[in-house]
Amino acid sequence: MTIRRTLVLVAVAGFLLAGCSSQAATTNTSTSTSTTKVSQGVAARDASGDVVIGKWTQDATLGIVSAPVTVTNHSHKRSMYIIEVALESANHKVQYDTGNVLVDGLDAGQSTVQTVDFISAPARLPRTAVIVPKTIQRTSV
Repeated sequence: MTIRRTLVLVAVAGFLLAGCSSQAATTNTSTSTSTTKVSQGVAARDASGDVVIGKWTQDATLGIVSAPVTVTNHSHKRSMYIIEVALESANHKVQYDTGNVLVDGLDAGQSTVQTVDFISAPARLPRTAVIVPKTIQRTSV
C-alpha cells in the first residue's frame, strides 16, 4: 500500500468509524438531486456516474440519519473512491450535516453498497430533506 493511499484511508476512516446501525423510524419521500455540479476533487476524471444515493432513514432512538450509497466502477481499472455528501433542505439553503463514504479496491465492473451516516442531523429532520453529492473522487489503485 502506498503512503498516499494509507494517508487517505486513515483520514477518511475517522468519518466511517462513527457509523452505527439500528432500526429506522423516519424515511424521506424525496429523491436526492442537486442543481450544482459535483466536484471531482483531485481525481483526473468525473466519476459522478458511478455513484447512486438511496433514500435516507432516521433512527427513532438515536436520531442518526443513514442512506445507502451504491458505487459501480465503470472504469477499466481497480479503483478507490472518496465520496462526500451533504444532507440538505429541499431548496439547498440549509445544510444539516455531511457524511463520507470510502470504497477501496473496487475492481472494474464491480458494485458495492455502503452506508453513509449523518451523526449530527437534527432530531426533527424535515421529510423533504435530500442528500446531495458534493465531491466524488475515483483514483486507480
